[in-house]
Amino acid sequence: MLGNTKISYLSRLYHPTTGCSFGCPTCWARPLVRNRLAGVMRGLPVGPAVGTDATYAFDPAFHPDRLADPLRARRPQVIGVSFLGDWCDPGITRAQRFQILDVAEKNEQRTEPHTLIFATKQAEEMRCTLTEWRHCSAGFLLNHCWFGVSVSDAGDSWRVLELQQAPAAHRWVSYEPATGPWSLPLAGGAYNRPQIDLVIVGGESGPGARPMHPDWARSVRDQCAEADVGFYFKQFGEWLPDDQFDGEPFEFRHGHPGAPFWALNAPVCNVSPGLHACRVGTKAAGHRLDGAKHTDLPWSHLLEGGQ
Repeated sequence: MLGNTKISYLSRLYHPTTGCSFGCPTCWARPLVRNRLAGVMRGLPVGPAVGTDATYAFDPAFHPDRLADPLRARRPQVIGVSFLGDWCDPGITRAQRFQILDVAEKNEQRTEPHTLIFATKQAEEMRCTLTEWRHCSAGFLLNHCWFGVSVSDAGDSWRVLELQQAPAAHRWVSYEPATGPWSLPLAGGAYNRPQIDLVIVGGESGPGARPMHPDWARSVRDQCAEADVGFYFKQFGEWLPDDQFDGEPFEFRHGHPGAPFWALNAPVCNVSPGLHACRVGTKAAGHRLDGAKHTDLPWSHLLEGGQ
């Protein structure tokens, strides 16, 4: 069965694979496995406790019994594929990935297909997988699938270049968690619009989260507007910059009667000279950039309650 999710741009989760060997220090999925908080993980293989902190292994695993889960759901939905891991992890064979794409091809034949959202850090593996899959090699593209890569800063830009070469009808970039500046790829002095359709931006959440500078999000927002690329601002994350507090800085607002109750005595850090951020939590930090919502999702009509 499909899993529930609180990810704002998805309606359900699909887990033909779980686990990842990339080892991100602030991975949000690993604690779900460790603490057994995700109901969808019941019955799935989870590694034994290791280390002094009783963390759990997050080894990549393929689950053939879950392959057909999207085909059993009647109402068209926006489904994240392997978001509790990485479907292109080296621990998942290319033949196993082909089976996932075969399910995606069957989804295309439905009267009302689901929208399947794929994301990976293993950009080269995804490009090779799509290129070698028999349907893509024959010129067939999955029109209800969005293939994307995750970036955190400019050092990850090579993943976007790999994505641009992948045979896909729709390509997107997850700029989350944004931990440094990143820009859309350029080609001939103009943004390469035909090869990137959507950028989703979000700050980091969870223990150890680092603040996102609002200028990073503003820059990508403006680039997307210039290049006619969809832009979705998901969240600021744990830290809210002081220039997002209705224009009032909060660096000395501890105990100030006009401060929001959740900002009182909250940790404060310097983001850049003259700009501070307050750790207020993801929910309180919200999903507005400079007071505005940015919810440019091509599939928003499929999400419950809209955007």
